[in-house]
Amino acid sequence: TGTGLLALLDVPWIPIYVGVLFLLHPVLGWSAIAFGLLQLGVTWLAHRGSQARVEASMQASQAADAAGGQFLRAADTVRAMGIGPRAQRLWHQRHQAALRAEAAQAAHQARWMGWSKWLRYTQQAGALGVGAWLVIRGEVTVGAMVAGNVLTTRALAPLDAWAQTWAGGLGAQKALAAGA
Repeated sequence: TGTGLLALLDVPWIPIYVGVLFLLHPVLGWSAIAFGLLQLGVTWLAHRGSQARVEASMQASQAADAAGGQFLRAADTVRAMGIGPRAQRLWHQRHQAALRAEAAQAAHQARWMGWSKWLRYTQQAGALGVGAWLVIRGEVTVGAMVAGNVLTTRALAPLDAWAQTWAGGLGAQKALAAGA
């Protein structure tokens, strides 16, 4: 569920919006394509850079959970042997490693989400800037400039929603693969 899945329903409209932008002016259409490719590139780079971090976080978390489970299952033995404090230290070390890996992955994801958000704002300003430039040159009207901005935003909305939700989708995919 969520906006990522709903964005798939808007994907068929992308070529229509871009086609109308080309009808308004070819520069508007090409600028929308350029911003879309940039958005896809940022999303791909973020995904590529986070795969190893997600895997490391999951492995560290599983190691900490496994150690805790082993110690709990053998609680009587651990207590009888007097190694409770050592077992607790070992679990704590693994748990701290898992937290560090998760924090590194979250920081990486936040950094790329920041770039994606910056690109989204730049796209909106850029679409208006390109439209204003075309208005100044007398190639489009002010109405076409506004329509171009709205159409560019609508055309890129599914890509933007996908970029914002890719991390959740990646986590769901990993969880599904681990359960199979």
